[in-house]
Amino acid sequence: MAFSKISHHIEQLNHNIQAFAKAKLEYYELKILKKATRKASKLVNALIFGFVFFMILLFVSVGCAILIGQEMDDLYLGFFIVAGGYFILFLCFLLFGRHFVKKRLLKSISRKMAKKSLFKEKK
Repeated sequence: MAFSKISHHIEQLNHNIQAFAKAKLEYYELKILKKATRKASKLVNALIFGFVFFMILLFVSVGCAILIGQEMDDLYLGFFIVAGGYFILFLCFLLFGRHFVKKRLLKSISRKMAKKSLFKEKK
């Protein structure tokens, strides 16, 4: 009698452990899906924002190039001047911007990691 009770409790414990493991797995699947959805949403928003910004920059640049070209009586000079301005900005970014971007990115990632570790410690 006692052996059958122990056997029954062990079977019940085994069933409960399996159910717990299955529930935990489903929880982590949902958690990963939630994080992936958030990341995908941020990516789509960034792509849309980047595209709109690029289009605005393109039209403003063409307008400025035409305006400068009309003032100089040679339309192509306006485009060369605008392209030269962008080239100078590009060179400045290559020389000075990389360090700035790397520094900001490192700080941002460090903050996120610190928040996650602090949040886990509070639980």
